[in-house]
Amino acid sequence: MLSLPLLRPRLPRAGFRLALLAGLALALTPAALPPQLQQAAPQLAGAQAQQKLLRISAIPDQKPETLNRLYPLLANELSRSLGVPVKYVPVTDYTATVSAFRRGDLDLVWFGALTGVQARLQKPGARVIAQRDIDASFQSFFIANTASGIKPIANQKGLTALVGKRFTFGSESSTSGRLMPQYFLGQAGVRLSDFAGGAPGFSSSHDATIALVQSGAYQAGVVNEEVWKSSLSSGRTDPKKVIVIWRTPGYANYH
Repeated sequence: MLSLPLLRPRLPRAGFRLALLAGLALALTPAALPPQLQQAAPQLAGAQAQQKLLRISAIPDQKPETLNRLYPLLANELSRSLGVPVKYVPVTDYTATVSAFRRGDLDLVWFGALTGVQARLQKPGARVIAQRDIDASFQSFFIANTASGIKPIANQKGLTALVGKRFTFGSESSTSGRLMPQYFLGQAGVRLSDFAGGAPGFSSSHDATIALVQSGAYQAGVVNEEVWKSSLSSGRTDPKKVIVIWRTPGYANYH
């Protein structure tokens, strides 16, 4: 059985896009697969011949309803393009995604940077096959409830304004919702024990983080840039209640 992590294709903004944009609609057209997946097609077909089904999944970085709407569409398009049966298999959390990939229960998976590394370390022979252009220099957005009194930050050192505040990350295994933000906080001299209550919260997903900060349950948090933009443009986020206070430098992420 072939085990390859499914990575979002690195494609131009114009023309055909088979993209899984976090929080955005899945754009599928009857065009051919992107070059990266075309090259992998013979290997994927070989895997299908052995197991009769190609199983795909993704880290649950958004609410299940969103993922369950988008990924079956991707499965259908991959099945049509590759000529093999493809099934989307939902998972409960980031760790479960890596574990299922390691056991061979999943064949292609959309990972973040951290989970992608974990998966390749645990599954010898697994490799990256594609990445979107925007994921080569991804950003996290620190956000705050407007009633918290936290103002936009001019530079990284300003993250000390979060000391003593109720703060939440996303999933503990999230690159953009925990790993890289914690790294930047540490560079600014902010320790996890500096937050209110002696520890940060973990919301489990980016959209949950936005909802918790907007409601005031937490005064501040940090989210994936794409989910933030989607939530704002869709009207789910009220800019009068929650704002971006700082954008991280770019880093490599989804693949």
